[in-house]
Amino acid sequence: MPTALPTMRRNWLVTLRAYPWTYFIGTVATGVLTVGLAYLAFHAIGGGQVSAGFLADGGTGDYLGYVTVGAAALMFATRMVLWVAKAQITEQREGTLESQLLAPARRLPYLVGVGLQAFTTTVAEVAVMLAFAIAIGVRLPAPTRSRCSARSRRWGWPSSGCPCRSAPS
Repeated sequence: MPTALPTMRRNWLVTLRAYPWTYFIGTVATGVLTVGLAYLAFHAIGGGQVSAGFLADGGTGDYLGYVTVGAAALMFATRMVLWVAKAQITEQREGTLESQLLAPARRLPYLVGVGLQAFTTTVAEVAVMLAFAIAIGVRLPAPTRSRCSARSRRWGWPSSGCPCRSAPS
């Protein structure tokens, strides 16, 4: 796939030229604000305590770790989709999408290159968000109890019949 790496490099250069560092800050802000506001709400409103319902449903008493893992997963998934879509829209706006579709080149290496650029950028954005979370004291990975035992007690299942267990203990 000789097309993938040059496509990644080209998209990276276009991103650096067209979008200033404020774009990176804006994309990171969603994850940082999610974790930061969860931290403030947890300590200011919740008093640093979780409810018994959260403990039973979530399988952990570490609310901030739970939110951070969810925010990282959401940020990773949405940013990957948005980067690839943005690359396609940019091709259309520049007038090069039609020529790419008509060229006798394969499309998969181009999409792999776009995906590699999206992956590296998204990993950097999620890493900054996770570094912020660790800096404010979030423990990662979030410590967990057995989710099945909490669900089994809450919903009345026998401990060996919990659907999220692969093998009874």
